[in-house]
Parts: sequence; C-alpha cells; structure tokens
Amino acid sequence: MLHRRIARASLLLIAFGFPACSAESKAASTLDDYEKVFGKCKTLTEEAKLEPGQHGCAEVTSRAVEMGLKNSGLEESKWRPMLEAWLKDKGLTAYYVTKK
Repeated sequence: MLHRRIARASLLLIAFGFPACSAESKAASTLDDYEKVFGKCKTLTEEAKLEPGQHGCAEVTSRAVEMGLKNSGLEESKWRPMLEAWLKDKGLTAYYVTKK
C-alpha cells in the first residue's frame, strides 16, 4: 500500500513537473550562481582603480549571466526585469554592461 502511494506521488510530480525545475527556478538559481562572479569583478575593478563597468570582467560577466538566463528557458521579457531587480538589490547594477 505504501509503495502504491509513493508511486502515485512520483507520477503526479512527474506529470505536473517539479517546482524546483521550473524556468523561474532555474533563472533564480542562475542569478545566485553569478553573485560571486559579479562580486569578484567588483573587487578586480576596485583593485585596478577603475570605474564600475570599465574592467573587462564586467562585459564578460554580463554576457555570461545573460546566457545562463537564456538557457533557463524563461522568456527574456521575464528574466530581464528579474535580472535588473537582482542587480539593484545586490548593488551590482554599475557592474553590468549592456550590449553595445
């Protein structure tokens, strides 16, 4: 009986998807992963006595986080505001370089 309940619960999870595997969750996880990367870029920028966004790491990091968000499966119209809010919340907006 217990095995049947577990099997049914497993089937329901598979049928309706795992919440942790949603595009939104993947995008949020991507942002969490890049917090250290942006932090390191901020440190490198300060050590080089450059203005935020002027160190080469800023463009590379910005493109990388965008790629990760695109790969999350979330539409850009949803991940772009999510990224902007995250950058603002973390105090990293100045270290994000938009496409030229």
